[in-house]
Amino acid sequence: MVKLLGKLLDNVLPVTRMSPSVISLIRSLVTLGCWVLAFSATLQALGLTQIALALGGSLALVAMALAGAASGLVTDIIAEIFLVADPDFNVGEIVEVAGTTGVVRSIDMTRTRTLSGEKLYLVPNRALQAGNIIVHLAEKQKGS
Repeated sequence: MVKLLGKLLDNVLPVTRMSPSVISLIRSLVTLGCWVLAFSATLQALGLTQIALALGGSLALVAMALAGAASGLVTDIIAEIFLVADPDFNVGEIVEVAGTTGVVRSIDMTRTRTLSGEKLYLVPNRALQAGNIIVHLAEKQKGS
């Protein structure tokens, strides 16, 4: 069962735009969760209910901790959706964000990359969504 789920994840996750390190992390967490659940079910079947309940409770606490840590990631992903949908904020635009002026190089799942001279700035999407973005229209009009 664990191997079957692993193969399913191997086929589904590469379709997403996630980086290989994030895909590996998700696969590892799902695999660990499956093994813990399988071990807990085995303990339950053997009549060791108290140990199975303790293991399940521990897993619930770990899941809550991961959910709390992932709230920033969820915020970044939602901000990315709004940034990509914004017609004034596109790759190639000259913008001022987070105190820097540069060209938008990419808008990824968690951060936006802007290039200013020899410096590449990685700005979390939630900071862009919450802050001010200045688009330099004069440079945009010169290019068109």
